[in-house]
Amino acid sequence: MRGFTPDIQTGAQVTNIQQLIKKFADNISACELLDGALIENVKLKTGQKNSVGHPLNRPIKGYIPVRLSSASIVHDSSGPNPRPSKQFVVNCTVDATVTFWVF
Repeated sequence: MRGFTPDIQTGAQVTNIQQLIKKFADNISACELLDGALIENVKLKTGQKNSVGHPLNRPIKGYIPVRLSSASIVHDSSGPNPRPSKQFVVNCTVDATVTFWVF
């Protein structure tokens, strides 16, 4: 995300408002949760490690299952991930189709 750059430089009140807006916009831009991607309709199978590809080109900081087709619990898989900049690995308690937000 890009930060806010003030355009108008007239008067102390306008400058103060711009500085407040810039501070707010910079805080939003710094939120790691927003720098992510939605991955839809991922089919997960119980009893196996499920590799899920992602487009971030860096290791993810986390994921949020935002839609599940069943009452499954999705959790990190133990063991190494050979391609963390391209995928993450999860297990699930019940077969499910999941939509993830990854960040």
